[in-house]
Amino acid sequence: MIFMRPIVWVIPFLLLASCGKKYSAKEFYNEVQNRNSSFCQKTENGKIVHYVQHRPKEFMALLNLRGKSFDKHRLDSFKNLYDDGLYFNIKIGTSEPNVEILKYNLQDQTEYFKRLEYFSSGFVSDVYLVDGKDTACCNGNHFERTFGLEPEINIQCYFKPTFKPSKKSVIIINNRAFFNQGEFASIPLPKSVFDRNSYKIKAESI
Repeated sequence: MIFMRPIVWVIPFLLLASCGKKYSAKEFYNEVQNRNSSFCQKTENGKIVHYVQHRPKEFMALLNLRGKSFDKHRLDSFKNLYDDGLYFNIKIGTSEPNVEILKYNLQDQTEYFKRLEYFSSGFVSDVYLVDGKDTACCNGNHFERTFGLEPEINIQCYFKPTFKPSKKSVIIINNRAFFNQGEFASIPLPKSVFDRNSYKIKAESI
């Protein structure tokens, strides 16, 4: 019996460690949106500021179900749609207060419209997920226009790497392609990417 005691204590510990943190749907949604949480990574490149927000499959499911009632089965069915890749929201702004990033360092009005076109269709070719010698291109992106209501822009990006990202992995963005400043921004992945626990979400509307 003396030798069995450590096993008795270890088994409950392992079961507890594998459970994952429990959230209400609203708590989890707000946690992912919090810029100071483990889901977000900030990097400054000159006066250009990048926020990379990791969007796990649970969050992507909640985006689809926002404003709707749902049960666990429906939540799980939406989660399964996002099993095959990594999803991020890249927010780009400037450290200069109240300066709209699309007008930052602007040469003329024609360039402004070129930037709109670039973020709508060209940005996907200038953002990469890199780990040492391994590189994954962006498989798709969606640019959200704010029409001047906020100074930053948001680009949702999807990667499907053939390699397993590590803590050395970074997202590389070509700044010179659109802001006439700097070269490449290298942004470490948010810590939540490496969280091995699943997120337990209570089925409720948000």
